[in-house]
Amino acid sequence: MSWDDEEIGEYQGSNSTIAVRYSAFDRESQVAEYFWAIGTAPWATDVQPFKSNGLQEMAVNSDLEGILHHGSTYYVTLKAVNGAGLETTVTSSGVKVLQGYPNVTKTNTTALFGANLPHDVYPDDVMEVTDLTHVGISWERPQEDQSITSIFFSVSSSEDGTGDIFPKTRVGLNDSGSVVIADGKVETYGRVVNITDIRQHSGEVKDVVESSKFVMEPGRTLYPKLLLCNGAHQCTDVNVKKSIYIRPGDITAVSHNGEGVEVVLNQTKFTSISIRTPGGLRKGTAIVSGLLEDKDITTEYTSDASADFKPFVTDPSFTKDIADRWLKNRIQYWLDVNFFVTTLGNVELPGPINITVPINTTQIEPGLEPRLLYWNLEQGEWQDAQRTCSRGGEAQTPLDWTDNYAHFQVCKTNVYNRKRNARRMPKSIHEARGYFQGSTHLTLAAVDKTFLNSPPVLTSDTYINVREDEERAIMIEYYDNEDDRLAFFITGPPHLGQAQLRNEEDFLIVLYDPRLDCYGTDTINILAVEMLPNNMNPHHVNVELVVEVQPSNDDPVLFVLVENNPAVIVPTKRLDLTVEVNRVSNVKYIDLQVVIGAYDVEPEDTVTLYFSAGGNGTISTSQQERRVDFSYDGCSTNNTWFSVVREHDKSNSTRALHLGPCDIQAPHPLQDMAWVFTTLTYRPHTNFTGRDVIKINARDQHGGISRVVTLDLYVLENLCEHGGECVGDVTDTGCTSKDRAKGFDGYWCNCTSAPGWTGRLCQTDYDECLSTPCPGNYTCIDQVNGYVCECGNPSWPCAGKLTAWQICLIVLAAVFLLLLAIFLWRKWKRSSDSVKRTESMFFRGSRVSPGNTLINVKPVHGETGRDGDAKGPEPCEPRCDTGLDRDGPASCQKRRAWEGDNTSDRQAAALLNWQWKPTHSTEICDRPIGLLPGAVTELKPLRGTPMKKADL
Repeated sequence: MSWDDEEIGEYQGSNSTIAVRYSAFDRESQVAEYFWAIGTAPWATDVQPFKSNGLQEMAVNSDLEGILHHGSTYYVTLKAVNGAGLETTVTSSGVKVLQGYPNVTKTNTTALFGANLPHDVYPDDVMEVTDLTHVGISWERPQEDQSITSIFFSVSSSEDGTGDIFPKTRVGLNDSGSVVIADGKVETYGRVVNITDIRQHSGEVKDVVESSKFVMEPGRTLYPKLLLCNGAHQCTDVNVKKSIYIRPGDITAVSHNGEGVEVVLNQTKFTSISIRTPGGLRKGTAIVSGLLEDKDITTEYTSDASADFKPFVTDPSFTKDIADRWLKNRIQYWLDVNFFVTTLGNVELPGPINITVPINTTQIEPGLEPRLLYWNLEQGEWQDAQRTCSRGGEAQTPLDWTDNYAHFQVCKTNVYNRKRNARRMPKSIHEARGYFQGSTHLTLAAVDKTFLNSPPVLTSDTYINVREDEERAIMIEYYDNEDDRLAFFITGPPHLGQAQLRNEEDFLIVLYDPRLDCYGTDTINILAVEMLPNNMNPHHVNVELVVEVQPSNDDPVLFVLVENNPAVIVPTKRLDLTVEVNRVSNVKYIDLQVVIGAYDVEPEDTVTLYFSAGGNGTISTSQQERRVDFSYDGCSTNNTWFSVVREHDKSNSTRALHLGPCDIQAPHPLQDMAWVFTTLTYRPHTNFTGRDVIKINARDQHGGISRVVTLDLYVLENLCEHGGECVGDVTDTGCTSKDRAKGFDGYWCNCTSAPGWTGRLCQTDYDECLSTPCPGNYTCIDQVNGYVCECGNPSWPCAGKLTAWQICLIVLAAVFLLLLAIFLWRKWKRSSDSVKRTESMFFRGSRVSPGNTLINVKPVHGETGRDGDAKGPEPCEPRCDTGLDRDGPASCQKRRAWEGDNTSDRQAAALLNWQWKPTHSTEICDRPIGLLPGAVTELKPLRGTPMKKADL
């Protein structure tokens, strides 16, 4: 592709990029992938090997700079692979790289219908054409090696090539040809079309053209242009001679040696017009001039091939009122003098031209004077030719016209030889710099001597009624006899609002914006000044605009405060809120609470809140609080208004509500407005999920109604049990989307906050006994978030695990018991040794069976025992020694249980069943009165042994 992604060509101008567009189809397996390669021959891949292009149907490689060469042809090979792996390969017809522009120096052209001027002139590439309805050009065939594919032709009024006479049109390919324009027809290669067809094909159709005309003015210079382009769209201009229309009666004056020249136009035998140029001309410079008769000025000069054509000759009788501001309403009548002046090839002269025109003084009425005017084709109006040489805008006074001649100096009139993208010429031609050049239509007119300027008149009412807070665009219309535009300035701004001015073409727009909630009478002082050219005295008009701002009742403004959000009291229209489902199993449910507030800029108003609830829940509101204190507290706290209002409602305080005024955006100081606050509590019906609606508005006692605020309440489904946390997917990780009001699909529960429960909804009790936490001799009983180890047999020591201090205590107790056992064992051992000695003393060689014998030794104090024996007290010393050794001396001998009995069995049985139970370790001889002396030792049967009484 050589030009864009739509045009397929065999040439391209780029040496860095090759692009290809293609398509393929396979009805059975479908195309799966494309591969493409570039080479210097068909099917070759030496420039780029095969590379995948996916399924895209356009491939571009822009990294070939230095690889592609001028004059070389490159080919693209395409391989299409279907879903079955089958391939089809094709190659392109090739594209040839053409760098640089075509060389057209050997391409000759000829201007048709033209003839060379009879003298050596400058510039020398201008041909003379006498027929105002004809123009044409022919050319030779371009050279083959230039690869010319298109030939374009256009005609312009200047060198900038705008195509304002004949737009750029393709007239050939790569061979010789010609273009002839004659009598509104265009002929090329033997084909004749109307010239209007060219206009339509060029896309310049701005209105419907019924005629097909081509008529040029005398003195106009045409700039034909022939453009040869190669296949890579690189184009070169071919040198083509210009054409100038000179009628047989027109006069051409040539400066042969740089001297000034003069053209004399004879009106009659006795009157003539003289046109003189300054000296210092370039050799060969020429001027052309001719008289314009009535038939000349009434002819319609046009080229229907272009909508941009502008003739420089016009009919004064139809354009008398079309003049610049200097001549506005001053042209009284024409003096029937019309002629044109042009320079050959639109060459600019080095100084002004001097024109002398004969004057018939009898035609000049009192108060009038002759003026030389010219038609400014750029502005489309008559202008004073005498002002073209004045830089300050002052008109030159004619030298002397009382002798039937008027003398004028003319400088810059129409501008030619403009470059492309040049700035548009100034509206006032006297502001342009330079001297005469090009083609100009000049005429003589009787003009008022006095510059006419009447003051403007305002036609709009300056007393305006507006409503409070209403921005108004006030239109100020005016009328000026000379159609002067006015510039407006504010000299006294309004005090109840702001005003801005916007100047339009014929009126003024005053944008008045009163200050919020202000009313009364306001004034705006405006100065209007006429916009006139330099050295003209404009009129000044003072305008006082009175604006009556009518008071009106202001509507309350309703707002909603949400928990943890900063206080924003801007008007609210709709608000989405969410609340959890009201269900016993949903431990996350809490009532939805918001603070509803409203203010009215009129502090004396009383504002009341009204609520309308849907049918899927219940609402309740706290008492509406209208006493609000906004005293400054330093803004040290970070409490939001929401929390302050909530706490005030909970406490049932009788004091005024105190709110911090800091960082609150309000139209007026907070204390200068009326307020109302309440807490709205919403509780959805049990088990309801979905959308509910609450509508709220505020009203004052004068009928002012706020905008309705709609609370869209979304009751969110939550199937989590036992305190499980809702979890969403990546689109709602925080589980806060209002989509949950439609159901719990796509959500699940995190059971971290529900210990002991598991499952998608935390509905299953986790069995803690699965991990076998109890010892082998225990039975594990599962409980919620725990277990109990139970012992099957209550007598089994099923204590739980002991603590460290318990273990230490048990160890110490065991050591103590062990030591105690050792002590008792040692003591028993000593006792056992003593028994053995006794046995050897009394029962040596005999065996005594320990029978069930009970020996009681009762003290006998003169009493009769069971056996009827009575023993008297034995004598005793006053004191007894405490010795217990039976072998040692004793002052007092005690009777043993076994003494006095000669039976060995009894003695042995008594010894074995003896138990030491002394009342005292010794017997005291000093007994109490009445206590008889006797034995104090009693043998009792051992535990677990049956007792038998035995008589001793």
